[in-house]
Amino acid sequence: MAKVKTLQRASRAGATRRRREQGRYLAGALETGGPKLFLAALANVVRAEGEGRVAGIAGISRRALARTFSKTSRAEIAAMLELIQASGLKLKLVA
Repeated sequence: MAKVKTLQRASRAGATRRRREQGRYLAGALETGGPKLFLAALANVVRAEGEGRVAGIAGISRRALARTFSKTSRAEIAAMLELIQASGLKLKLVA
């Protein structure tokens, strides 16, 4: 039983660390590359978290998710914010 609890704690710690890294990755993409690079970075984060899972949490289909990240997409900020939140991240703006 102790092994299970240790594995669960390690899993939660790994998820927290992964989300922090993803947050820094997205912040860097937005700061240095603008909206197109940010959208590409967000697509990478969503793929890492599992497209089906993120689409389900965001309340959209996988097909709609794929359209959001297509080269011809003009994704709206609302869609991006939903995907960020569904990936387990929060957007923070700092002045």
